[in-house]
Amino acid sequence: MTTLLLKLLGSNSIEIGLPVPLETIDVYWQWRQVAAQFLSFAFLHRSACLITVSPQRWSLGQELKANSEIVVDHKPYLLTFIDSCSAELLAEVSESEDFERGLLWLIALNENHKAEMIETIRAVTTSDSLLSVPQIDQELMRSAGDGSAIHWLNPYKSLHDIASAAAKLAQFPGWDFDTITIDPLVNKYEE
Repeated sequence: MTTLLLKLLGSNSIEIGLPVPLETIDVYWQWRQVAAQFLSFAFLHRSACLITVSPQRWSLGQELKANSEIVVDHKPYLLTFIDSCSAELLAEVSESEDFERGLLWLIALNENHKAEMIETIRAVTTSDSLLSVPQIDQELMRSAGDGSAIHWLNPYKSLHDIASAAAKLAQFPGWDFDTITIDPLVNKYEE
């Protein structure tokens, strides 16, 4: 039986996802639907910026209006500002190759906060994982684990609400649900 895991990663970060490797292609497609619903839970009707790392001409951000390209530490990033994230957009994000590969991030900042965005980009790209960037104050979400998990740093929702939503999402494909806590300083499970 497949288990959807909610990992509590210190006081300011969570990860929701499946153990890898994914068991079957059906589990993969079910995960993609669960991921889209989780993105909607987090960002539906909220303003956000999609940050595409090393954008390509086929990147989702290229298809959307209100984007601009910036260079941070000699690497290009495409910033796409969204006034209100729709369910359709969030489904497109979750289905995009960039998101699955961890190259498309959602951040809860608007275009008036470009300096903070640049500092967040620097902090995230110079760390090995979101666990090692606790100095970031911005809410940020991206795919991890080869697309089988989603990291959410500084979520605006409570852990109780996140756990309740994740448990409900696990019911859709008939998966089990479990939560674990990981100590970010030693990256080990707490008993």
